[in-house]
Amino acid sequence: MKYAGMPMGMWVLFAGSFQKQLTAYDLSFVVVVLQNFYSLFDNCIR
Repeated sequence: MKYAGMPMGMWVLFAGSFQKQLTAYDLSFVVVVLQNFYSLFDNCIR
């Protein structure tokens, strides 16, 4: 459990870059991708 906060820290660190890159796509696609990412990320943490 030494690195438990690392995935969340990486997401916080790179969230702006991820969102900036995704804005090149249609907004509905971005919403679907982020929803899937959040659900997968949540499953990985638990």
